[in-house]
Amino acid sequence: METNSGFDYARGWNKINFMILGMWPKTNLRGFRKYHALLNAITVFSLLTLPRLAALYLFWGEVDAMIQCFSTHMPFAIGIVKLVILYRQQQALGEFMEEMECDWRSPLPKKHQEMMMPMARMSRQISIFSGLTVYMANSFGVVVQKWYNLESVYIQQPDSRLTLNLFWVVFWPVDTSENINFAVALLLQLYTSFTGSLAYFVFDSLIAMMTLHLCGQLECLQQSFGELCDHNSSHEAKKFERDLKNIVQRHYKLIRLTNNLDDSFNFVLFLSFIGCTLTFCFQGYAIIRLLDAGKLNFFQVAFSVTVTLGAISHFFICCWVGDFLIIQSAAVGQGFYKNQWYKLSNCQARSLMIIGFKNFRPLQLTAGRFAPISLNLFLNVIKSSMSYLSMLLAVQNRRV
Repeated sequence: METNSGFDYARGWNKINFMILGMWPKTNLRGFRKYHALLNAITVFSLLTLPRLAALYLFWGEVDAMIQCFSTHMPFAIGIVKLVILYRQQQALGEFMEEMECDWRSPLPKKHQEMMMPMARMSRQISIFSGLTVYMANSFGVVVQKWYNLESVYIQQPDSRLTLNLFWVVFWPVDTSENINFAVALLLQLYTSFTGSLAYFVFDSLIAMMTLHLCGQLECLQQSFGELCDHNSSHEAKKFERDLKNIVQRHYKLIRLTNNLDDSFNFVLFLSFIGCTLTFCFQGYAIIRLLDAGKLNFFQVAFSVTVTLGAISHFFICCWVGDFLIIQSAAVGQGFYKNQWYKLSNCQARSLMIIGFKNFRPLQLTAGRFAPISLNLFLNVIKSSMSYLSMLLAVQNRRV
């Protein structure tokens, strides 16, 4: 394999998308590039979040409009947090990327290449899917929010200070009925909407890429561990010690990288956990309310379905790779018991306990350090979302 070709293939569209956001994680960023992600976060917050919050205050009490506002703006708010965390953790992320690139650059046995390439292929497919989700959501959003804005439909008595002719219902301190003001405001909303949604979706693909790389390295570690124990007791002691030392060092490196990854992203994963739950609930509520009123059209359905499926699918990807990480790290410990350790000398067999004891607790990512990211968490999110949706519908029926 050519130098870095596997690394370039694995990152897929991730680098392109993150360069649009302001940075690709590196340790040597300088000048404007170092603060580009933070400036994007400030821009989205100032030009989209604050005007939306001001508008929300003006139509407070309009339950359907408030729910629609929360459900559509939540991804942008989470995207702002992700951009800030990307800025704060750029050193740690840059170090991870350097380690990942180094793993691909080092000479790899053919068996290890065959184990790592499926992970790289899945990472690439996830990055392409994330990019397409952003572009589809923004394409439907431009049409729906401009001509079929649900918030403006839900507001019974709109305040005169609300701006209703843009993508989003906001409060602007300028009159957007003038052509120049309208064009500038429209372009700013389009830019901030694209940036916020891009940060929300492609951040998950970055987590998936790094986690799948760890899974591939763990699988290679299992292979090396099995080969170490295939020899009988006549195996040269020095070569055994050297191979075992390399395995232990690689294992400690993977543990360190996983812990760093969890430290950097556990709060983001917690926000994704909350955002997926509420997005599924609120968008489902909006669709059901439109069905009851007989006002549903294709673009509104397509937009709601795209946003909902995008949030759910990306959280599912995070849960799946998190579950896969748990399985792969546990497999290293299982290999400790399943290998042919009985062919080794007593001293060599006791040395393997170093690996075995480190795998009593599998590696995992967490959502806010309290819930392991796994498929079981994803099922709990879906069940919780359905419960909240039923509660909202019951409360609304009582109000009617």
